[in-house]
Amino acid sequence: MMEKYETGYKVVKKQSLVSAIMQGKDYTLQYKVDKWVKPLKDNGPLCIFNTIEDAKNFKWDTHTIYECLYERSLERNVYIKNIERKHLLSLPEGTVLATKVKLMRRIR
Repeated sequence: MMEKYETGYKVVKKQSLVSAIMQGKDYTLQYKVDKWVKPLKDNGPLCIFNTIEDAKNFKWDTHTIYECLYERSLERNVYIKNIERKHLLSLPEGTVLATKVKLMRRIR
């Protein structure tokens, strides 16, 4: 039997656990430790990294990295309320798209 969830790495803002690149209350998603988080209504899949190295390459000083569990998305684009679309190939190296994410433990 194939495992439903995979392990990845999520880069979030240190204090708020909000996605590292999102701005604005209509788009901001707050992640939680040990709780599943899904995209906001009308938004596309969540972005996480496949490897710790790719997460480290993306992280800034105001960010932290969490190991997470995720369910892989079959979608190939990320989008916000169908306004802005980005194909997986245009995202940072090592990005994986997920239908839901659960932060497990802080890495750095």
